[in-house]
Amino acid sequence: MRACARARAAVSRAVQSATECGPRAGASVPLLAGICSSTRAQLVHPVVHQMPSRAHLAVVLGAAAAACLSQTVAINGPEQLEPDALEDLARDLSSTNTADKERAVSMLSSLTLYLEYHSAMMKAGVFPALIKAILDARMVPQVRVIALGCAADLLKENEAKKIAANNSEFIPTLLNALKSEGGWENGPEEGGIARASSARALAELCAAPELHTTISRSGAARALAEHGAEAAEVSRSEDKTYSSLSEVPGTMVERHAVEDERFTAGALYNLASSSTGVTCILDAGDNAVLGLGRWASSKDPILQRYGVGALSRVGTSSPRAFGAVVDAGCLPALVAACNSDDAQAQCFAAGAIGKLVNFGGEPAHLLLQAQAPSALMTMLEGTKAAGPGRVSGNSKGVMRGVQSCAVRAILSTLSSQSFSKELLDAGLLPKVQKLLDSGLDAKTDAELIKGLGEILGRT
Repeated sequence: MRACARARAAVSRAVQSATECGPRAGASVPLLAGICSSTRAQLVHPVVHQMPSRAHLAVVLGAAAAACLSQTVAINGPEQLEPDALEDLARDLSSTNTADKERAVSMLSSLTLYLEYHSAMMKAGVFPALIKAILDARMVPQVRVIALGCAADLLKENEAKKIAANNSEFIPTLLNALKSEGGWENGPEEGGIARASSARALAELCAAPELHTTISRSGAARALAEHGAEAAEVSRSEDKTYSSLSEVPGTMVERHAVEDERFTAGALYNLASSSTGVTCILDAGDNAVLGLGRWASSKDPILQRYGVGALSRVGTSSPRAFGAVVDAGCLPALVAACNSDDAQAQCFAAGAIGKLVNFGGEPAHLLLQAQAPSALMTMLEGTKAAGPGRVSGNSKGVMRGVQSCAVRAILSTLSSQSFSKELLDAGLLPKVQKLLDSGLDAKTDAELIKGLGEILGRT
């Protein structure tokens, strides 16, 4: 109770201050900034921008936690937390009193959302205390699940990643949560929230290429690839539409499943950034690459981004990996992404085409068969970049960005005479002239003119 009194005075005002400014903690997993996590919206408060309601907390964590958090209290400055109070919260996570644990984890969950508080919490030993709570299978399920969400927030910090990687039990415990085993199935939504938080934590760890060997040895890389393949198989038949990056249609249970799949896709995208990670994906079997291809054609803009991005990274990493993409039948999906409704997916696809054509031989030939030159020409026009149902926005800047990606991809294909000829036949000259008349930027224009001269010189 002493810890609660001190922490209450330091934390509640901090939450209020952070709430007034809005959540500013960006996601270290690329492209996830648009996702509004519903995990703590279910467990701690209904909307992450607001203070938790007393009634909601009373249902989830008990009346004691609700009473503690609903107090109006003070903080040591608008952007500072009292170290002693944070240390008390960390100690309370190991308390023998369940109410102390509930109060501590609920308070921390309202702070770990904000990057500006991470340093103070790491210094106070909050992250090791959260790991201890996560590893304790005897812990109250709700407390354990919230602790997992808090840990996933703090894993944006490099120090937290190192601590997690050096704990031999942590990653295996995350895998249990991902599979709803080891007691996690007893948590809220039959383990659904824990699965989503586990996938998010693994995605943060995969964002550090230096940890890929550790992740591989733990079996997590293969587990993520298999889990992603299963999720992609289930979701491919869904007929949902997404009007924005943050929208997640469906019930709360369905939203947790979407978050689980999105963060798993993000983890595999991050994993594909190293040769070790790509090898793990390939070793997981044909279904792993097939899953990336299914995501590349998904209506979910986040899944599509990660699917195209991961497929691009895998396919351009080595001849063996490109062969796996072709064998899985995913090359058409990669080319088609040049004209998807998402600008980032378009640029991922265009960049991959540029690199693959430089491989020469079979990759260039197969891309010609897949009508990649025509796809780049349509992308160069920029009409798709401003489509009415576009989730990435309709600004002129988005259209210019897409066109710039197309230009860079075209310039990368100059080594192939056959590809250059197809570009000309697809109407490259008039499209380039129109683009030059409208203007991109001086450097891009100069590169485009030089590249066009090289193409014409060979033909």
